[in-house]
Amino acid sequence: MKTSPLLFLVLNFCLAALARAETLIATSTPPPSAVPLIESVAIDGGAYRFTVETTDAPDLTDWSHRELIPALQKWYPLIVKMLPSEGYAAPKTFSINFVNSYKGVAATGGNRIECNPAWYRGQLKGEAIGSLVHELVHVVQQYGHARQPGATHAPGWLVEGIPDYIRWYLYEPQAHGCEISPKNAATARYDAAYRVSANFLNFVITKYDKELIRELNTALREGRYDPELWKTRTNHTVEELAEEWKKALEVGGPPPPQ
Repeated sequence: MKTSPLLFLVLNFCLAALARAETLIATSTPPPSAVPLIESVAIDGGAYRFTVETTDAPDLTDWSHRELIPALQKWYPLIVKMLPSEGYAAPKTFSINFVNSYKGVAATGGNRIECNPAWYRGQLKGEAIGSLVHELVHVVQQYGHARQPGATHAPGWLVEGIPDYIRWYLYEPQAHGCEISPKNAATARYDAAYRVSANFLNFVITKYDKELIRELNTALREGRYDPELWKTRTNHTVEELAEEWKKALEVGGPPPPQ
């Protein structure tokens, strides 16, 4: 049977289009280890649940299964126990969302945590999980919970210092992530937030008050934080504690507990 030139061209065009489509399907299908994850995970037999979403970052799915999810399952209930207050119940659900639209590291709003996939890809063997332990503390803190008239504002240095204390001194103390060298002692500020404030909190906890984090958390959550709390708990003002802390830094660390 003789094939016309026009029919031959049409047939070749269709075959070429089919080949391109097969190539596109083959190259766009992620390997099994990179399938996007939207999974609900139980903690404590279902007392809490959380989701991890990697739709924007399917390459983080395997790591999420192997390392992230087990860490969150272990540490969320531990943090809940560390930060109780009368009449308060920590969120029963929360979510971890890797989204390309977020350009920071990670941020928590209510019980939703947004993460920058690009940053996490570079920190899978470094700060990735620790940074999310920090964010879990924000989920539990809920310092906007106090709405009564006259409620005091939660100082930002404590809002961020407490999560970094839990992260660096309890979750990963071996990392020594809050160390301050003697040469930087003079310029260290107790209210600098994050790691520096965590170092200050550790000093006060180590020397004066093992229950300080619990007491601070309760006051902050209930909207009744007052700097006088430091005097009540340690017999020193926060400014006096800060001076003592800086002197300890100058000689290389906190004093032994009393």
